[in-house]
Amino acid sequence: MAPKNRETSFFTLLKGALNPAFSYLVFVSQTEERENTDFDEVLDVLNRLGIKALDRKFYLDEAMGQAYLKVKLKVKKLEIGEHEQLGSILPKDVTYYFYSSKKED
Repeated sequence: MAPKNRETSFFTLLKGALNPAFSYLVFVSQTEERENTDFDEVLDVLNRLGIKALDRKFYLDEAMGQAYLKVKLKVKKLEIGEHEQLGSILPKDVTYYFYSSKKED
């Protein structure tokens, strides 16, 4: 049960650090390596879909064997269909989450 709590704790910390004034995509991948190459294909997919990033950061949770890519988006929300496109194009071993403030400017 400890690994599950560890995973929840790390992910909760990551989510807690998100600025509600921006929208984010957070990608998660299982990894045994310290390198960020797991997300090269993800970055290529974002580029092909025209999803612009203001910033991106890589995180590695060695204890859980997971790598995270946090992408701060230039837009507040994704266009209709972009979620489906993203899910169908991404590598199968990558999970993604979209975070956005419910408050509209």
